Amino acid sequence: MKKNELRKTLKALAVAASFLCIVMGYGVSWAADSDGDGIDDLIDNCPALANPLQLDADDDGIGDLCDTAPGCGGCGMVACEGQVD
Repeated sequence: MKKNELRKTLKALAVAASFLCIVMGYGVSWAADSDGDGIDDLIDNCPALANPLQLDADDDGIGDLCDTAPGCGGCGMVACEGQVD
């Protein structure tokens, strides 16, 4: 398994675990979410800015909203998260 695939799989598992804690009524008081996007800071790819979809067009581990060269939003490229067409 490639490094990026492993990172995405681990992130998905962590998000699912957080969701299960909320659904089961345990709450997530243990989780820090500085930007309020519902993603724990430990796995958030852009902890300073809310990006609930966690888009990372260039797969560098930095969310598109925080990435100085996100690989999205340009002519012929996919739209960046939060970008209005």
